[in-house]
Amino acid sequence: MTRKATLPKITECIDPMPRASSLAQGQMLEALFAFVLLGALALGHVHLQFMRTDAQVQHRALQVRLTGLKDEATRLERQNEGLCDRQRLAAVANAEHMKEIDVRSQQVAMVPIALRKKYEAPLRDSGTPDQAIASIDTERMKLSDKVLSLLDAGKAYAATLPEKQR
Repeated sequence: MTRKATLPKITECIDPMPRASSLAQGQMLEALFAFVLLGALALGHVHLQFMRTDAQVQHRALQVRLTGLKDEATRLERQNEGLCDRQRLAAVANAEHMKEIDVRSQQVAMVPIALRKKYEAPLRDSGTPDQAIASIDTERMKLSDKVLSLLDAGKAYAATLPEKQR
């Protein structure tokens, strides 16, 4: 016997649930953000390690340079002290044919008070300090003393000029 009628299909009453994917789109974005953040932190860590190493190398180099500069400063101070020795100064002065001049016999340029006051007023106004100029009172001097004081002043300034300009 053969049946000619088809048997009805057995179907479920409810639609089957769709199969859930292993990662949703939100979870994928969170994972991507965490991965980028960790990568950036790792790169920052490596960069900071290199910077720290470079700073240590520069620190050592600066310490070596500081030590060298301190040694050079000490050497220059000792050399300067050696040059300022009285015997050495006397030897250099003799080699240069220099003579020691007694301060009491040294000529001093005398500037009349009237002339000093004339040029002193602009100095006070400009705010620069007063200059130390030896002065004499020319109002009480005779004419011959005034002329002689001018000649003495010329001699005093001539003594300061180099040999070629005299």
